[in-house]
Amino acid sequence: MVDAMVQAEQHHVFLAHSEESLNQDMPVCELIEYRRGQWSPIAAWDWQAVALVDLPGDAASGLVVLGRDGQIGCWSDGQASELVLDPEFLLGPFRGMRRFGTMIVAYGMGREVYLRQAGGDWVRSMLGIDPGVGQPSLRPGGFNGMAVDSKGLLTAAGRRGEIWVFEGGTWRRVDTPTNIMLHDLVACDDGQLYACGLAGTLLAGQGDTWGVVDFDGPALDFLAAGWFNGRLYLADGHSLRVMSGNVLDLVDHGTEEIVPCSAIASGPGVMLSIAGQEVWESQDGLSWQSILG
Repeated sequence: MVDAMVQAEQHHVFLAHSEESLNQDMPVCELIEYRRGQWSPIAAWDWQAVALVDLPGDAASGLVVLGRDGQIGCWSDGQASELVLDPEFLLGPFRGMRRFGTMIVAYGMGREVYLRQAGGDWVRSMLGIDPGVGQPSLRPGGFNGMAVDSKGLLTAAGRRGEIWVFEGGTWRRVDTPTNIMLHDLVACDDGQLYACGLAGTLLAGQGDTWGVVDFDGPALDFLAAGWFNGRLYLADGHSLRVMSGNVLDLVDHGTEEIVPCSAIASGPGVMLSIAGQEVWESQDGLSWQSILG
């Protein structure tokens, strides 16, 4: 399991890889629908994928899959199609893709950023990142996560603790209190952003103002962040944690062993804890049910 979209309680769409294809270094990514205990294949593409989003509109509008090397897979009106983000550039590796309202953004290493237009075209959006002719290259680096703050500003976080803000069509880098890799960004209810990363790194802020969040708990290598029912969740690949005040608690899935988690997905009234071969669903963050059996 790589990523998921929550449609409703007990109804989700998952992005997954065939284990056999990965072992043979011939990756195949698949879209699979889960509906109340029943699994149904939707579409598949012959490349490695990193992220899944739904198209703006109602639930039937369609789905978009991002490939590691800039491939785009689309599923709409029961039909699958594919394209390459930008055939003129050698792209990737891409790290993720998010939808914020009607805007869909794909991002990755080299600080590559592409915005999906209403008609389905993708536009490279790197003004302020590309240094221009004769200028020192800023390209060593990359974006691992994106979110939108309370002011509606698209914000990116990534390597060496870097945070960038997209304002007026231009990216600008802001000062941060760390040079440690940041892996994800998430917005809380009031629009403040949390950025998480390696060695227990947790930042809070927006725009030009960022600070370190001190907490009681293990300094884990955080891979993903999620916000659900007014609480911040953090995943390190081996476990799912939740912030309770200033204490980082282990989430109890109701099992004797710790349940691994490397990705978090949520929708109205539902949260998913996801790892390679684990998917757990909760309606309150307290009681959990495995939907893989």
